[in-house]
Amino acid sequence: DGTKQTGAVSTEAIVILPTLSKPTNEVMNLLILSPNQRKNLIQAAQKDMGTVERIALATLKQFSLEYFRPPTRDVNRQVISRNAAPERLWAHSREPIRQPLLKKLVGNSELGHKACLAFTAILKYMGDYPTRQVQSPLELTDLIFGPATKHEALRDEIYCQIMKQMTSNNNRFSMEQG
Repeated sequence: DGTKQTGAVSTEAIVILPTLSKPTNEVMNLLILSPNQRKNLIQAAQKDMGTVERIALATLKQFSLEYFRPPTRDVNRQVISRNAAPERLWAHSREPIRQPLLKKLVGNSELGHKACLAFTAILKYMGDYPTRQVQSPLELTDLIFGPATKHEALRDEIYCQIMKQMTSNNNRFSMEQG
């Protein structure tokens, strides 16, 4: 929320919060605290919680078994090699996708198309896809996150796409970009 006041403002006084929705009052109040005050508050909260039962982490591969669409058979890939492995939807790829990853978007052609365009932008942003036309990182992030700000159904899809590109990725530059 703005104060509607005008005047010179030090850049150190400005905090940019990259969020898709307005932060809660609790989050906004944390920003007012100094770093030491935040640290003390977090430590106190952790002591109050005591022992917390740990939940086993799931891998993207495990998540994909339930929520991703089944892999498609790529005729071109099978012509090249009869023993071609099925598409690994949950792991890094240098190829654009032709369908969204999540089952819930497969039947929606408009959102499916937006999801595919976002994935191509992710590939370009991470340096995994060659392009003749140079696009600024800002243009690419707009292509990636813009649709998700307008369509809530795309938020999980974009997150999964980014995680896909970070999973089993051996390219250091690509990982740093991601």
